[in-house]
Amino acid sequence: MNQKFLSLLLLIAIFISLFACQKEKEHEKKEVKEREQAGCVLNFKPNDVFRLVPDKTIILQESSTVNQNNCFLDVVAKGLDHVSEISFDLISDPAYVTYRDYKSGILFEETRTPVYEVSLEGGKKGRLKIKIFFESGSGEISGSGKIVNLCFEPLKDGQVDFTLEKGKLLDLEKKDVAGVTWIGGILYVAR
Repeated sequence: MNQKFLSLLLLIAIFISLFACQKEKEHEKKEVKEREQAGCVLNFKPNDVFRLVPDKTIILQESSTVNQNNCFLDVVAKGLDHVSEISFDLISDPAYVTYRDYKSGILFEETRTPVYEVSLEGGKKGRLKIKIFFESGSGEISGSGKIVNLCFEPLKDGQVDFTLEKGKLLDLEKKDVAGVTWIGGILYVAR
């Protein structure tokens, strides 16, 4: 009797788990479909998910901002400690997307008002230079969160690699923060 009862409980648990997984997959399919209709889908390798990456990681993520005419990417930090400045280049193929605008994130905004310098490098349309710091040089952040939201206009269908280069984090003494991981992504444009 006890063995049959345990088997029945195990069977019920399996059905509940399968049902929950199916619901999650349906929700993910709906989100992907909505993003595809918006014209852009950002994909990553399975281990390049925010919850799976180690601390001291800067990673590109899909933005919750949706617009039919533009693609939005969030640059997100995980597990930073005593950072006063961040700078990096975001590289993409200018034949497929062009940079339009940015919105401030929340991580640097939590302690003081930071300065955002976001611009295309010289005449290089595919190299976006980003620097965020505190003007007085006395502010710092710790923790996880969105650093900046970036808006791109899709120009033609295809696959665009986004890479993060020349990444640098500085502490209050303007010394490099070591051991930082930088993870880009692949954008699929379907206009």
